[in-house]
Amino acid sequence: MSATKSNRRQFTTRLDRFIHDNGLRPRWIALRGACSRKHLAQLRAGRCSPTLEMMKRVRAACSQILRRKVRLAELFDLGEGR
Repeated sequence: MSATKSNRRQFTTRLDRFIHDNGLRPRWIALRGACSRKHLAQLRAGRCSPTLEMMKRVRAACSQILRRKVRLAELFDLGEGR
């Protein structure tokens, strides 16, 4: 590896960072009925935008796994006006 390359992972979305920082596995979120693993991968990569219903399902799955209340703003960029 060259000296200019970094070992730091680049996170594309808040969801991607949240999953990494909390030691979650996307499979765990999908198994709790949030969505398919494929769709979750698309959300993590920022290749699609979630509906409000999808955001709530992902949040519920994360809250269940972590056994704490997870806020939507921890998972998704809600924008300035929301």
